[in-house]
Amino acid sequence: MIKLNKEIKLNSCDNICLKYGSVNKNDPQVIYVSGKMWICPTYDGDFETPISFAYNNFKRKLSKILRDSTIFDSKHILDFDINPENLVKDKKKFFSISFFIKQNSEKLINLNNIKNVISSEFGYLFRELENDLIENDFEISKTK
Repeated sequence: MIKLNKEIKLNSCDNICLKYGSVNKNDPQVIYVSGKMWICPTYDGDFETPISFAYNNFKRKLSKILRDSTIFDSKHILDFDINPENLVKDKKKFFSISFFIKQNSEKLINLNNIKNVISSEFGYLFRELENDLIENDFEISKTK
């Protein structure tokens, strides 16, 4: 059986492990971009508001990037996986984000050739998320 999935790591963020890929490297119509990190609040209080702010900011910027893109369709699936209710001061929790996007051109760009686009456009998006969380007193790291 031939392995069709392919993942490529990105080094766009200091504190977020990023990768992108497709389940079919020969026909990468749908591409996923995934980020994972550990976050640790440095204060006691409301965690719902800053996480909601970061989510809405990320979603709005992702939608704008896709709307302006000539390569990707504007429809996407976004999964923001963190439960603010489980956050506790000075305790790290796992946080993952992934989204699925579809190429809209008839001639699909292979995964290796699209790396620069993914790295610049979406790497910026994850760096903005990183900044939003740091500004709201969260520490971020790649490892626990």
